[in-house]
Amino acid sequence: PSLVRLPDGTLTLFYSGNQWVSHDYATGTAVCSGLGFTFAPRCTRTGPGPYVNRRAGRGGIGGMTVAPGPGGELLAVSHSWAAHLPAGYNTSTPSNQRRMTAERLHQVDGRLVLSGPPGPAGPAPAAPYLPREPQRVLDTRDGQGTTGARYLEAGEVLVLDLSTKVPATTTAVVVNLTVIGPARSGFVTAFPCGRPPDASNVNAAAGAVIADLATVQVSPERKVCLYADMPTHLAVDLQGTYDTTATSRFTGVAPTRVHDTRTARRVEAGETIRVPVAGRAPIPAGADAVAVNLTATNADIGGWLTAWPCSGTRPWVSNVNYGVASPSPNAAIVPLADDGSLCVYALTATEVVIDVFGYTSGSGGAFTASTPVRIHDSRTTGAMVRAGQTVAVPVIGPDRAPAGTTSVVLTLTATQVQAFGWVAAFPCSSPPTPGAETSNLNVRAGETRAVHVTVPVGSDGTVCLFTLSPAHLIVDLSGSFGP
Repeated sequence: PSLVRLPDGTLTLFYSGNQWVSHDYATGTAVCSGLGFTFAPRCTRTGPGPYVNRRAGRGGIGGMTVAPGPGGELLAVSHSWAAHLPAGYNTSTPSNQRRMTAERLHQVDGRLVLSGPPGPAGPAPAAPYLPREPQRVLDTRDGQGTTGARYLEAGEVLVLDLSTKVPATTTAVVVNLTVIGPARSGFVTAFPCGRPPDASNVNAAAGAVIADLATVQVSPERKVCLYADMPTHLAVDLQGTYDTTATSRFTGVAPTRVHDTRTARRVEAGETIRVPVAGRAPIPAGADAVAVNLTATNADIGGWLTAWPCSGTRPWVSNVNYGVASPSPNAAIVPLADDGSLCVYALTATEVVIDVFGYTSGSGGAFTASTPVRIHDSRTTGAMVRAGQTVAVPVIGPDRAPAGTTSVVLTLTATQVQAFGWVAAFPCSSPPTPGAETSNLNVRAGETRAVHVTVPVGSDGTVCLFTLSPAHLIVDLSGSFGP
């Protein structure tokens, strides 16, 4: 066992349990009171299960020792099997010799997080956008992108190596994160490795399948880290990159609805609809990709939507996973066909709503990616946002976006929702006219849900949030567009 006082002063015990020659060997943690002779217990376990048992390529993790490393950061040194053992014992083959691993230990919002790779030293250089054909780069259900098929553990950081997928000139990636069948409610955070941020990208209830777009700065080694708060499967689809050699720049527009099948006819099961976008206000004819919010609603049964340029072949990925209980939204940056159209496929019969928030072309702003930072949380800054209330969130300033920012990339989360409704983001200086409102996030009572938002910044340096139903609203900033 190893006893250490953490940066916040908590005295914590790291200990191992089960037989070290088995795949069940694991590390647990306990919080301890002051040391001294007593017959009363001094340490209390922090949870019913292990703190860590397995990671990608490692199993039976134990013997953990925690001590300060270079620069004062905490290092956790443990030993483990080089691969997960099958049922029973096997200590004779070379592939199962135990190995030592040193990882950085971070204390984040009361959580202890093991994260090995270092992160970037600061924000990335400004870079234009490069649309890509969607490609699945991780799926823990079949082991794609990692060392084997398995659930991620609660509290695990999975390192996704994209060095063979994107060039060295890449500063950030746009990925679709899909949480699949979590064992309990929780969240997933994507970040450029190093110290995990106090932020989230996807929130999901037990057993759900929920997707959310994320724009993530990459580490110097072109890696992205994924923190899972709960046991879950996770799929990641690469949709685009910000690259210093690219040529497409972004222009944000006031949120505008360009398609709504509820005013015509819904999309039938297995049907693909073609939606002209470029050349229709506010998207000019020269746009090569468009930032949209896709919403599926009134579905017969669960399914998914896939968006892509109509001139290409439909990729085997999804953008929105929907059920029958409530509308399901997600953001996407979709390349456009030569005629300025995009296509949307629905697995099952559903209504489809499309709102545009911006476009890429030869002119506009470049993107500066940064480690996510929480810039607004009504749970700590004030009372719950009332039904029909609009909240102004400053996005420019210290520890926020720099002066001159034209648009920002946010993760917008609604929690403790009191009734069915929706949340919209828009520049405070350009509010929507009555009857022309759009939505970013659809929510149900009691739900916690997040969505990726790309929104222009008002002339006063703010972004406004409107909620139809009472809820707490949380905003995490992932980067900004500027000249």
